[in-house]
Amino acid sequence: MARIAPNLLKYYLLRLLSGLIFTYVIQVIYLLSRGITVSQLALYASLTIILSTLFEIPTGYIADKFGRKYSVALSYLCSSLAFVALIFVQAFTLLIGVSFLNGLSRALESGALESLMYEEVQSSGAENDFLKVTSRGSNIAIIAAAGASFVSPSLYLLNPSIPFILSGVANLVMAVLILLFDEKQRAHEVLRNIRVIDGIRNVVRIRPILLIVLIDLLLLIFVNVYYQISFFPKITALGLDIRLLGVVDVVTLGITSVILLWLPRLRWKNEKTWLVVFSLAAGIVFVIFGLSTTLWAALVFGVLFDPMWHLRAHVIPTITNKYFESSSRALSLSSMSFISNLGAALLLPVAIQFFDWSYLFSLVPLGLIGVLLAVYPNTKSG
Repeated sequence: MARIAPNLLKYYLLRLLSGLIFTYVIQVIYLLSRGITVSQLALYASLTIILSTLFEIPTGYIADKFGRKYSVALSYLCSSLAFVALIFVQAFTLLIGVSFLNGLSRALESGALESLMYEEVQSSGAENDFLKVTSRGSNIAIIAAAGASFVSPSLYLLNPSIPFILSGVANLVMAVLILLFDEKQRAHEVLRNIRVIDGIRNVVRIRPILLIVLIDLLLLIFVNVYYQISFFPKITALGLDIRLLGVVDVVTLGITSVILLWLPRLRWKNEKTWLVVFSLAAGIVFVIFGLSTTLWAALVFGVLFDPMWHLRAHVIPTITNKYFESSSRALSLSSMSFISNLGAALLLPVAIQFFDWSYLFSLVPLGLIGVLLAVYPNTKSG
């Protein structure tokens, strides 16, 4: 039996802890019970995206310049503080502070953890195993998340603060664990004159990367509406008992886990096929979910959207990492997130207004995604 590298063991433990988010199925319901309105939830989601976007490039630069593990550790610390702060939310003012912490947390991790693990896998001369490593890590996180989601409604009914406290503690432990990583290659030792603008230039000059970013921009509208506003409130409004939300999430995670086991075995000749299948699958499933008016239809397509998006999130790094140099990888990946998240944040409030009139308007971004996929080059898969 092959020995697993120490960093990979730490990574898998990190992914286990990352799944211990006890607030996922109850957070929106909790905030609504504290007097936060749906429009304020939309503004909170948009503000979090805007803040994380503003921090993306500076934090990507910090990760490449001073070390990826320090950037990720700060990310988990900010996330821990955000979970604790949510306990005290009674008005939108404090929610602004939470969005600041969450935005900073997202930006600090974006590109940094991915770069850290890509360098780890690449150092063994098997960068094509990156998808296997991340898929295995996600399955570990899913198992933990299934347990957390299953018990979280009961914990919430026992005391609404408990899920937030437990999630904060898990992130605090993660902040310590990531510091124990042996970072294989510090980019600032390879290239000291890296510039902040270099990440944006990399995105703009590489046509496949630019097209992926634009597709992500449109898909992120769907993603933020689904996770931040729509799914759990919609299925409870259609008649699902709040105590069953944990069961729904366990089913969702189970489906995702099974598909992730199959994903590394999938072989297609070019990366465009990967991109088309998983981008259109996520977009189409969301549109059908949004148009659903019965509980069972909303449940089926709502549950399907989550694994479709998770699968795409695993496929994209296997495409994008190969385009960037090691010394500026985190910065380039952060720049991708900067452009796509900024565009999504600007379009999200408008999209929500159109979706309130009719979810048929969701066909517009889906159509644009189709156009971008049509012009994507037929590049051989890695």
